[in-house]
Amino acid sequence: MSTLIYSGLPLTEALDIVADTMSNEVFKRALKKTADEVSQGIPLSVSLKKSGLYPPMVDYMIEIGENTGELEEMLEKLADYYDEEVKTTTETVMAAVEPLIILVMAALVGILIAAVMSPMISMYEQMGNM
Repeated sequence: MSTLIYSGLPLTEALDIVADTMSNEVFKRALKKTADEVSQGIPLSVSLKKSGLYPPMVDYMIEIGENTGELEEMLEKLADYYDEEVKTTTETVMAAVEPLIILVMAALVGILIAAVMSPMISMYEQMGNM
């Protein structure tokens, strides 16, 4: 059994380091289990697929990387793809939220104007009744 290397580290050690940095306990446990399974000779793609936590594309890309011997390149491509997905989603959400923010600001300005004008109008009405 050969030891898989990722960025100069044994793959199991890299998985442990990534798991230790995660705050999501479900993913943390899954990665620790994956590291254990990889150390026993189970392919990374098989272990990740068994966890059921990752999209099928991740499983397939990692499997292709393992089969071609270019796991590191495939992981980098996945990282780039998901970075772009996050950027696109963030831009979409912000584009949808901007009109809502404008409406909230308009309502606040309207309330502020009403709060300032109400006493003035009341005072003018009382002066007109004199």
